[in-house]
Amino acid sequence: MRHSRTLSGLTILGLIVGTVFVLGAALWTVTNMAYSRKLERELASLRADGYPLTLAEIKPKPVPEAMNAANVYMPLFDVNFDPLKGSPGNAPESGLRRFKVDKTDLPDVLAAQSIIESPEAQTALATLKHASSMPFCVFPLRWDDTYNALFPHLAQFRQATRLVCAQAVLLSHQGRRADALDWLGVGLRMADQVAQEPTLIAQLVAIAMRAITEKAARDIITEADLSPTLARPLYDQLGQTDHVQTYKRSMEMELAMGLTMMEQLGRKPGDFEAIFGEAGSFYPAPVEKLMATGPGRTWLKLEQANYAHYMHESLQSVDKPYRETARAKPAPIPPRFGTVLSSMLIPVFSRVNMKRDQSIATTRLLQIVLALKAQKHSLGSYPDALSGLVWLPPTQDPFSGKPFTYRRQGSGFLLYGIGPNLQDDGGRPPSKPGKIGEEGDMVWRCAR
Repeated sequence: MRHSRTLSGLTILGLIVGTVFVLGAALWTVTNMAYSRKLERELASLRADGYPLTLAEIKPKPVPEAMNAANVYMPLFDVNFDPLKGSPGNAPESGLRRFKVDKTDLPDVLAAQSIIESPEAQTALATLKHASSMPFCVFPLRWDDTYNALFPHLAQFRQATRLVCAQAVLLSHQGRRADALDWLGVGLRMADQVAQEPTLIAQLVAIAMRAITEKAARDIITEADLSPTLARPLYDQLGQTDHVQTYKRSMEMELAMGLTMMEQLGRKPGDFEAIFGEAGSFYPAPVEKLMATGPGRTWLKLEQANYAHYMHESLQSVDKPYRETARAKPAPIPPRFGTVLSSMLIPVFSRVNMKRDQSIATTRLLQIVLALKAQKHSLGSYPDALSGLVWLPPTQDPFSGKPFTYRRQGSGFLLYGIGPNLQDDGGRPPSKPGKIGEEGDMVWRCAR
């Protein structure tokens, strides 16, 4: 009798367990199908709008070795891109960092004159000039490492720009203005090469490189008398800079990298440390093991779908100027079920838009100054308005959507844009250069 009751209880328990298992399997099947369809819809929508979804579609294609500037830069930079071999390009004394030239103000340049004029530095500078003129620059990045990829060459490029601009400032001080302007062109070409690399970090480094070059240009040009022959090469070089398309490609790469990373986790669930580095394993071990199961892969499909959706919305505003995106800042994505990865990976587009437009304004202002200087040299005076320029640089301030403010002052002029605080401060620069996002205008003031 007791045996019969035990058997009956086990049968009921087995039925309950079996029912729960069947219901769970059915629920997982339905959920998996729903998330799969959601992901397919989001990817199809992105594809229909022409966005690349894989690294293979957007990563730089191989270029002829003899025409690839990266092959010239790499020995000079002392870099490698294999995480297992370390990253010597970031070491304090590696590559161009051995030349202790950190600032391009004239007093600092004169203090470092012996370094700049040393045979070793001059050889490095000649190599940089040669490489900057080459048609391609594709480094052997490990794109499949997604967010764990190394970019040690970017720190080297920043140091290269400091060295090049210090050379320009020194030559200008020695009265060799044509050579100084030529070296400014080298700095701009290197920045353009970096910007061709479709990553967000490369765009920000290129912007920083242009800012370093623009600072040196101010020191060289502000009080100079420039003939059209001297001014035109740098003016034309500035006109070739593409801020918008390179930035757009970097955002598309962010999309492809995020989708690829999640796909990799789907193939190797729980491998967060391999993707994000040592700090990336933020889930408890049991949760990471759960990702190795069917439900874990289903969750990753939902993450991919939500990431694709949020990125699609954001990419549609990439071409818009900061003055528009700043007033419509999207709410941050809350880290909840299905958006944990999305909330980590979506870039802060509005701030990057601001940096891009600041770089556009910097480029246009420098072009206008060169045109003004060349015109005064030829005609004896500055024009009364920017519309009177013989050369035709872009004169729209990206932050206002209107022409830059310009007026003659004595024998010189005042030229400015309102800057990223989107307010006209009457041509008053920020109290410190680093505060340009909060106060002041982007100003060029020339006394003659």
